[in-house]
Amino acid sequence: MPAPTLTELFGASATRSGSSITIDFANFPALANPATAAPAKCLAAYLAWLVQATANKTEDPEWGIAASGFQNSYTFTTRGTQVQVEQTYSINAYFTNPITELDPDNVV
Repeated sequence: MPAPTLTELFGASATRSGSSITIDFANFPALANPATAAPAKCLAAYLAWLVQATANKTEDPEWGIAASGFQNSYTFTTRGTQVQVEQTYSINAYFTNPITELDPDNVV
């Protein structure tokens, strides 16, 4: 399969102009109100979407990025004085050679 396109990694209406990528958060259905959502909620909506968009890509050698979520795995954690639910997600980056730090130029 070919390498992923911009819209396959950032949503149907993602555009690129020079060094800028524009993402329309309305493409991510998990976000109730994209126009007023806090940045953390926008990131969470994108992550939820990316997990679905790359669900079958972990075995595809052309895809340099794949995400996965552990939908039924969570823990309770105390942050400050609040008990909150923590859920783990994973973003995997794939390289052709071993690396010691994340170098985006070496992603497949």
